[in-house]
Amino acid sequence: MDVLFSPHPKGDRKHGLNLLAKQLRAAKEGIDMALFEFSAQQLTNVLREQIKRGVEIRLVADPGFASRPFSEVLDLLGVALPNHTCKWKLATNPLIRL
Repeated sequence: MDVLFSPHPKGDRKHGLNLLAKQLRAAKEGIDMALFEFSAQQLTNVLREQIKRGVEIRLVADPGFASRPFSEVLDLLGVALPNHTCKWKLATNPLIRL
């Protein structure tokens, strides 16, 4: 069991996103996620790596937050939408079904 107290500076190895990334990378067969909000490109990148390795990703997300500009849920679904000013988010990198 890991215990996390936050916030931590992003460069801190004990930062919550680093802990989650480590856990996601350890998955061998599948990752099941139930999310209210998901906005971490760092974790989306890890999930992309896992998909390429053949790890199955299943996701349940709050639809009200899934379509917000800062949400990574649409990236996980392979969808890119412009934000409210009709501009693409610079870090948007939708996953493509392999």
